[in-house]
This record gives sequence, C-alpha cells and structure tokens, in this order.
Amino acid sequence: MEGRLTDLETHTPETIGCTDSQKLKRSNQAKKRLYERFIRHRRETKGKEESEGLTLTDLNLFLTHLVIERKGSTRSIMNNLSHLKTFWIHNRKDQWLSHIQHTKARELLSHYCWQDMSEANRKLPLTIDIIQRIESKMSLEKSDDLLLQLLLWLGNQSLSRGAELCSSIKMEQIRFLINGFELTLFRTKTNRSKGFVRIRIPDNQGQSACKLLKAWIPLRNLIASSAELLFPKKVTVRWLSERIKTAVNSIGLDASRFANHSLRAGGATDLFVAGVPYYVVKRMGRWKSDAAMIYYRDEDDVADKVKAGRELLGRRSID
Repeated sequence: MEGRLTDLETHTPETIGCTDSQKLKRSNQAKKRLYERFIRHRRETKGKEESEGLTLTDLNLFLTHLVIERKGSTRSIMNNLSHLKTFWIHNRKDQWLSHIQHTKARELLSHYCWQDMSEANRKLPLTIDIIQRIESKMSLEKSDDLLLQLLLWLGNQSLSRGAELCSSIKMEQIRFLINGFELTLFRTKTNRSKGFVRIRIPDNQGQSACKLLKAWIPLRNLIASSAELLFPKKVTVRWLSERIKTAVNSIGLDASRFANHSLRAGGATDLFVAGVPYYVVKRMGRWKSDAAMIYYRDEDDVADKVKAGRELLGRRSID
C-alpha cells in the first residue's frame, strides 16, 4: 500500500541516513557522465555541438554504441534512455524528441533486448529451504544469530531490497496485527516521493519474521512506537551482504552466488513455486514494471509445470 504522509513524519534524504544520500549523489553523477558522453559522441560522429537540436538518428547511434560497447548486453539500456531524456531537458531547457520518435527509440532498444544473449549476472535466490538450513547452524540464544535470522526471514517474506532492510528502520515503523505485523517503509526504489509503503507480513506456521521480531524486541529492550532503531547501526548493506555470504558458505553453498538481493529473489521465487498469481507477487514486491518475472527461477518447478501442461493438453486432444 502506497500513500501520502499524514500522521507519520515526513522523511527526506537527509533523514534516511548518510549512506542513502551518498548513493543518490553517486547515481546522479553517473547519469551526468552518461549525458556528457552522449554530447561527445554526437560531436565525434556527426560533428554536432551541444547547442544543436536532437535527432532520432543521434540518439539511436549512441544507444547502439552503448550496446556494442557492452558486448551485446542490454542491461540498464532502457534506464539510460530515460536518464538521457531527463538531463537533456534539464540542461538544455529544450524539447526532447517527439512522442513518436521516443517510442521508436524504445522499439529499437526492445529489439536489442530480445537479441541479448549475454549471460545474466543475477544472484541465486535465498529461498526458505536455504534459510532453514542456515538456521540449523545457528542459535536463537545468541544475539547476532537471532539478528541475522530475523533479517533473512524479513527480507524473504517482505520481498525487501537490501537497502530497504538497512534503511534505519525505527520501532514506530512496526505495527503488530492479529496475525502478523505491518512494516512501513519510506522512500523505496520505486517510491522516491515524500510518501510511504506499508507491507503486511503474516505470521505463518513454523518459523517466521513475526516470531523472530517478537523475540528480538524484548531482547533489545526496544519500546513500541518509539524512534528507537529496530536494528543496530552496524546493520549496513555491506554488513548484511558479508553475513549472507558467510551463512551460505557454512552450509556448503558458493558464497559468490548470493548477495542481499538474493532475499528478494528468494521471496518471489517461493511465492511463484507456491502457485501465487503473478499480479499478487508483483504487488507484494512493489514492482511497477514486469521485472518480477526474472525472479521465477526454479527451473525444476518450471519443467514440472510445462510437463503437467503438456499432459493436460494431450488428454484434451484424446477426449
């Protein structure tokens, strides 16, 4: 659920932690460098100065150059197009391409995406069965073990990004319900405005983020609805990534194949395997695009469903 802030305090980049502010600054610098490269490319290939108007050919040549430079990889190429548009309008105070021309540029990139045969560099999903194997090596009596277990379960069940888990969550952002709890997040990747996103996380049978949270709060003597931090300050994106790698390594898995985003991937994969409809997973994971489809990674499950589908079609043809 997304909405405007009412009784909740407005959170700006300055209030969500230095790490987020630095990341935003680096991101803007990267976008600026992309724009400057585009201007240089126009000058070198077409002899055009920055002050001259933009054409669809100029843009397509540069985007094609990026794909070739990346050895056919189209990763982030659509974002590159959006960033170029933003910086062109901001710096030039000038008109971008017409809607039809911009659509044609997107069609070209879509064609490149379909042709992209480069190897995906995605991390493996950290599914519940892996988390349970990690749990068997840990003890709830140890504070650090309890903390990591809570983060693993919370990341999986809320489909959260590493930056969201490490965003200085406060006790006032937690509200317990009859069968679970609600987590309020400010300024997520897909919600950068002055608003909030509320995620309801149920307390299922067996282990869960809710049960671990109820064990964590009294252990830390945290006060409900207060401005106290839910997790210690040491819980950063880097800290979490290192702990995840150590944990998967302890059960014999390749640590290089896992990272913070494995939690989000694992949560989505678990839901898909359980037969949860795509639109529900997309809403739960707060995706605004169809990027959620990349998290359907259980190849054995896909094979089983294809086999079952073919058998069903075969029976229908006989009937």
